[in-house]
Amino acid sequence: LAGQHVIAIAAGGSFSLAVTDTGAVYAFGANDSGQCGPGGATVTLPQLAGVTTAVQVAAGHAHTMAVKQIDAVTRHVLTMGANGAGQLGNGTLTPQATPVTLAGNTALDLAAGYDHSVAIIDGALYAWGNVQALGMNASGAQQTPLAIAGLSNPRHVAAGYETTFVALLDGTVWSFGSDQQNALGLGMLDQFVSTPTKLPGLTGVTALAAQGLRGAALTSTGEVYTWGAGATATPTLVVSGIAQPQ
Repeated sequence: LAGQHVIAIAAGGSFSLAVTDTGAVYAFGANDSGQCGPGGATVTLPQLAGVTTAVQVAAGHAHTMAVKQIDAVTRHVLTMGANGAGQLGNGTLTPQATPVTLAGNTALDLAAGYDHSVAIIDGALYAWGNVQALGMNASGAQQTPLAIAGLSNPRHVAAGYETTFVALLDGTVWSFGSDQQNALGLGMLDQFVSTPTKLPGLTGVTALAAQGLRGAALTSTGEVYTWGAGATATPTLVVSGIAQPQ
């Protein structure tokens, strides 16, 4: 990556992604499931991952997601890597070392959980992969994108370990999945939540993040709230005065 202008990065289980200003995606680290593209089980130096004109990437435990800019209005979701829970969304459980293009024309945002995926496509929220991350108290794989009902104007998403979060245009945050160790921020300890449920006390949210069993939100006034394992059952203010991401 020497001499390249990197505009976006993502870190997965044991691999990393970087997007340059030309839209090229580079990957390095563990490659046991093809999450870095063709090659050996470990990629020691950044290599091209087979994605061009990308504007965003996300990394799960062992799968890669990217938004590919096709033209001024068309943006496709691409996936590659591990697929044991259907997290690539292509209707199979077979890992892929080359990018798979999913249906839909206007991807707004995406997120990769441990073994599930989330994206805002054509104005609607979709999730796929490990069904427990979709709030189902069962074992199984959702192999294709499933439309999540009940949310209007989704704008931002984040995903952790069996957790999914979405911020709407009105600044509220909603979650679903597994609330183990209060990871969903709902105070519903160890319950499965299949219907998106509003987190208490959050307004004006402009950015989300999730990792493992924790979540975080940034508001338009620069306040950061966190919740989940090692934190609190519901969103709690931890710091103020944070600038908005550019």
